[in-house]
Amino acid sequence: MMKTVIITVSDSCSEGKREDTSGPLIKQIIE
Repeated sequence: MMKTVIITVSDSCSEGKREDTSGPLIKQIIE
C-alpha cells in the first residue's frame, strides 16, 4: 500500500496538480 501511495503521489507531484493535497497526505502516512 505505502509503495503504491508514494508512487501515486510522486506522479501527481510531477504533474503539479495535487501538490497541495499530496504534501500533507504523505506527511500523515509517514507519521
